[in-house]
Amino acid sequence: MEHALRSASGADTWMNCPGSIKAQQGIESQSSTYSEEGTRAHKMCESMLMGDITHNIEQDDEMVSYCKSYVDYVRSLVKDEASLYIEKRVEFSYYVEDGFGTVDAMIVDLEESTVHIIDFKYGAGIKVDAFENKQLMLYALGCYQTTNCMWSIDNIIIHIFQPRMDNISTYEITIDELLEFGEEVKKASMATIDANAPRITGLKQCQWCKAKIKCKEFLGITTNVIDNSGDDETLKYILDNEKLINMAIKTAKDYAFKSINEGNSFDGYKIVEARTNRKFTEEGLIELKEKLGDKAFINKPITLSQAEKLLSKEEVNGMTIRTSGKPTLAKESDKRKSLTDEFEDLT
Repeated sequence: MEHALRSASGADTWMNCPGSIKAQQGIESQSSTYSEEGTRAHKMCESMLMGDITHNIEQDDEMVSYCKSYVDYVRSLVKDEASLYIEKRVEFSYYVEDGFGTVDAMIVDLEESTVHIIDFKYGAGIKVDAFENKQLMLYALGCYQTTNCMWSIDNIIIHIFQPRMDNISTYEITIDELLEFGEEVKKASMATIDANAPRITGLKQCQWCKAKIKCKEFLGITTNVIDNSGDDETLKYILDNEKLINMAIKTAKDYAFKSINEGNSFDGYKIVEARTNRKFTEEGLIELKEKLGDKAFINKPITLSQAEKLLSKEEVNGMTIRTSGKPTLAKESDKRKSLTDEFEDLT
């Protein structure tokens, strides 16, 4: 499959860190069971939308169910006169040099003056939000550049459909707002061409960057802690960069594990079997039941999410209460009210 250098899927990386383009050149993407699973799911969705129910894809009942829910969602958006495009290649080269991408599903509804951009996410690890999603906004720019009828379109609605996380997220944007974003994209794209383009660390740009294991700016997030004294400013730095520091630690662990697993040495470390807990054998459970009777098992209710699947969220809400949470540290930007402010109000 052909991939753009400044891809839509990698927009969070290169738009936030101009130096990432040069840093990642020559580094091949590593395939994983998760990416392979995602590819299979996308192919299944494409086949289903095309009406091919005899697709030669390894059957997986759970995957079939999730893919069918995506197909039903897409079809629910297609009105009588609307046009549906599946796995549609769009080019946004006016904004990004050689920029192109493939939209999972695109619906052009001239009657409603609306274009829908729908992206299927099969991953279950990280919830993806449609709000100002750079990947899908680039697809929208590609639609604007390559679709002749865009003069009659007022709004674009981008959709994230992530069934394994019960996540359907939408974000509506006007054509004028989209074109403003296009100007930002142009500037960001031009910045990546500079041979001395800076590397700028951040959660979004570092998360999927292939060069972070050799990036002194990214790894420097942790060494800055060592170089500073243990005052409040240093502690604030650690708290402000908690997720990035944890990401750097995980990156180092993954690298060391891979190196040792491939037969290399990594000074001071080895691979061992993880600690596990004991559990009853099937025969042991039978014996336990014989000896203890009803005392051998503890009955407990199903989880809230399981209940919501069997009933409705409204019904489950009527059966539940939200208890007070323990005091916890949060950034000042957090929407929750400060507990210390409440204490001051009381005094």
